[in-house]
Amino acid sequence: MWDLIELKSNSVRIALNILLKDRSTGKNITFASNTYNGMDFASEITKKLIDGDKVIFRPRVAKSQKEQVKRTRKKAEVFTPSWICNMMNNQCDQEWFGRDDVFNSEQNKQWETVEKRIVFPVGKTWKDYVLARRLEITCGEGPYLVSRYDTVTGEMIPLSQRIGILDRKLRVINENVKAHRTWNQWVYRAFESTYGYEYQGDNLLMARINLLETFCEYSRARWESEPSQESIKRIARIISWNIWQMDGLLGTLPRQKPQEIEEKEIGQLQLFTPEEVFESTLTAPAYSCQVRDWQREKGKQKIVWKRDKDMKFDFVIGNPPYKKISKDAIEAKTIPSVCYGAPNLYFLFWAMGINNLKEDGEIVYIVPRSWTSGAYFERFRAFLLQNGVITHIHLFGSRDKVFDGDSVLQETIIVKVKKTTIKPEYVEMTYSSTSDFSDTISYSVKYDSVVGTNGYVYLVTNKDEEEVLNTLNRFDNTLVSDNLRMKTGLIVDFRTREVLRDEPSKQTYPLLYSQHIKNGRVHWPIGKEAEYIDTTRRGFLQENTNYLLVKRFTAKEEKRRLQCGIYLKDDHPDYEYISTQNKVNFIRCDTPELAYGLFALMNSTIYDIYYRILNGSTQVNSTEINNMPVPDTNTIKAMGKQLMDMELTENNCNKVLRQWTK
Repeated sequence: MWDLIELKSNSVRIALNILLKDRSTGKNITFASNTYNGMDFASEITKKLIDGDKVIFRPRVAKSQKEQVKRTRKKAEVFTPSWICNMMNNQCDQEWFGRDDVFNSEQNKQWETVEKRIVFPVGKTWKDYVLARRLEITCGEGPYLVSRYDTVTGEMIPLSQRIGILDRKLRVINENVKAHRTWNQWVYRAFESTYGYEYQGDNLLMARINLLETFCEYSRARWESEPSQESIKRIARIISWNIWQMDGLLGTLPRQKPQEIEEKEIGQLQLFTPEEVFESTLTAPAYSCQVRDWQREKGKQKIVWKRDKDMKFDFVIGNPPYKKISKDAIEAKTIPSVCYGAPNLYFLFWAMGINNLKEDGEIVYIVPRSWTSGAYFERFRAFLLQNGVITHIHLFGSRDKVFDGDSVLQETIIVKVKKTTIKPEYVEMTYSSTSDFSDTISYSVKYDSVVGTNGYVYLVTNKDEEEVLNTLNRFDNTLVSDNLRMKTGLIVDFRTREVLRDEPSKQTYPLLYSQHIKNGRVHWPIGKEAEYIDTTRRGFLQENTNYLLVKRFTAKEEKRRLQCGIYLKDDHPDYEYISTQNKVNFIRCDTPELAYGLFALMNSTIYDIYYRILNGSTQVNSTEINNMPVPDTNTIKAMGKQLMDMELTENNCNKVLRQWTK
């Protein structure tokens, strides 16, 4: 695996000075990391360093597991498996060609190449395909652009099996061009229409080398001779412009602040008005990132990335970083209209990518599913759904095997969004319970069932789940509209140890934990440590009345996500107050009937399924519960009155609820 990136190959030696060039500064690209001994963040990567073997660049697959984990944690760097890159590139081509399996068919974690000549749809030609402009964001070593080696195993991939964006364009050129000179001309145009940006200098250099070697490998295979030095240098010049170093959110070189942009110049990120910008961050950098639009007339091809309004893409693809940042971070302040609280980098890159699309262009990202619901993502969802429509979502049932060896445990999905305001009738939903596609299930869901009127996105994978949504959406109320808001428990026990007690006294009150929820009721005390609280602080106490308690956390493997218990004030009438630990949520109820009625809802099968569709997390979020459709208060009380004479089983809750959903 050490020789996957060969810095001393003949083609790299010919073009190395060009590949090291930063076109924005006229200098060399920088390390933009502190992972190399003796090299600081701003150090330039030079030919002298490489010739002297003072730094050794290895692709991620050749790095130690410890180093991979370190870069994942510090840089949010996760490299996408080749089979995922193939699937996502296939989704782009599915849109462009209007059919599936154009270049290959997916099989488990592999693929089978379609051997027949590529047939183009009516009204489109192979030249249109080559010229379609595509961008890989945060491109790392460029796995979506070219696929010289498997990013997981490090094995070289034969030319006939390659799946990158450029690999596909080069195949199309091979099938349609006979003359060597014409072949070169169209290959240049293929590279000119393929872009990617990357923050870290080592990754950037390896991506550039991968693209250069891809050109050389295809040229040798087609013409059975070495490409000329002239053609190698020309390709290298294109690569040095199109694969560039940039902080993708700020549009600047790494660690430089964004340039002040006048209202008339706002181009790449039209997500804010000038007065919304965090003004103290708008100090002009030494250099603005420059790229080249090769499709413009000569003399007008160099553009400033941040300011240009016309540099748009047919497709944007990638695996953005997954990492929370401070609400005061410069990236968040630069895009305030999609941020609430502490944002995650991935949806900022997603918003940026949508803005980089042409009208009717498509973006395909692999991201956590957390954006589909909750208050933190509300502004982003509004932006997404105002500027595009969801056309395809793929869900992975396995959380820990999508990114092999990278310790990414978030539940991830692949999402395809089209930049248009015309809603499709259906969204294509696919699901695989394993980390590959061996058991993929496909289901077309009505768009309005996936994108709710409340701004949430529901990940429906079968007819039964769609029926659950249709059934509950008949209710017009929510807990909020019924004045029954769910709240989170008051006590963070490790921060309030001074008021917690193991034994009762005249000054103590009950402190309820999730462990007290059993068989539908709250059983207290149970001999647990710290189940009493000794305080007069009002913020630590709540009225001793009737409540429905719901566990905030459950294990992924547990049968139910919603696990709740009824607490009645008559169980402990001697206490004026009680308290709740913050690993439970609670709803205050004015009568026992209301508590039982809410239990009938939350302990039913249909509400548990509804919540799982809404949220893939093991955490029960009070904001999401508060926005779920429920009957009006009087109906809930009537349900509760009926349930009070029955065992508190899931089956009985289903029987009660079924009478009101016929």
